[in-house]
Amino acid sequence: TDDADDINNINTNYTTSITTIVNNGHTLRFDYTSGSSASLNNIDYDLLQFHFHTGSEHTVDGNRYPMEMHLVHRNPTTGLLAVVG
Repeated sequence: TDDADDINNINTNYTTSITTIVNNGHTLRFDYTSGSSASLNNIDYDLLQFHFHTGSEHTVDGNRYPMEMHLVHRNPTTGLLAVVG
């Protein structure tokens, strides 16, 4: 798991997509069709889905917020995930 301080740069290429909304009882998840991606530290990842957590799982400057969104990406070659919160 990388800390935000370890990420050198994030470049996004998010496009309009049809999403499927899933309520799994824990969160609302929006599954994406292919076509959107991000590059983190010069490694490409396809956007799979985004979902929400209430309250936030992380803090910003020591503050916890009512909600946090996670964008979940997967590298098409290695299968490794990259989650941006």
